[in-house]
Amino acid sequence: MKKNFFILFTLVFSLLTILTPNYVSAYSYGNPNEEVIATAYTDMIAALLKASPDYPAVQAIFDSIKDEMVKEFGPEKTNIIQQGITNRDSDMIINEMKDVLIRNIGRRFFNIEESFDDYPQAKILLAKARATYVALSPEVAIKNPELDQSIYQAFDKALESLGNPGLFGVGKIEPNREMFDKNREYILAELKDFFQTEGGYLGHTGGTGLTNIDVEETRSWGNWVPLSIILFVIIVAIVLFTRKG
Repeated sequence: MKKNFFILFTLVFSLLTILTPNYVSAYSYGNPNEEVIATAYTDMIAALLKASPDYPAVQAIFDSIKDEMVKEFGPEKTNIIQQGITNRDSDMIINEMKDVLIRNIGRRFFNIEESFDDYPQAKILLAKARATYVALSPEVAIKNPELDQSIYQAFDKALESLGNPGLFGVGKIEPNREMFDKNREYILAELKDFFQTEGGYLGHTGGTGLTNIDVEETRSWGNWVPLSIILFVIIVAIVLFTRKG
């Protein structure tokens, strides 16, 4: 009987030990899904870099994100970009969209500050900030590869600063607000300096609410899959233990 109990205890403990690191490592940048504004920027760049710039395509892409941009950044910025499209001024379009992306990174950081203790949501928001930088990264990497690498490292440190709830408290890491603020400020300051913009984010007036949907999906599968596996194995072990006992 004692031998069976020891086997059961060892099995459960080993399972927790094995799954916990995997669970923790799964919290990299989560599922960044698609940062719509960043994707639109790369698509607009592709259309503008054609042998004959495809302004109708640029207009269609811009129309798909215009409402969201007005809600998040106000009408002034969208009006300037629209003017660039109307005047077929590719430089104006690209430069203003870069400013929008930096504002969007600020937007995501701003939202993280408001939900810093909500790990799943903060993780998704950081993923979206990083996904936005990915769209800007090629230009930074060409002109200053060391800076590009440093910014990615700052995103990694920002992720680390969010801590980790662990699994059943095992492997729990407390969040570090000071560390987060330091890396947030570094990323935004370096981007503003590199792209020569003062673009900032002061809060939104609406939005699509897509982030909340993404977070719910992450919570649902990310948290319950490993838990279900553990419970299944424990139940099987208990049944076997009971029969042998």
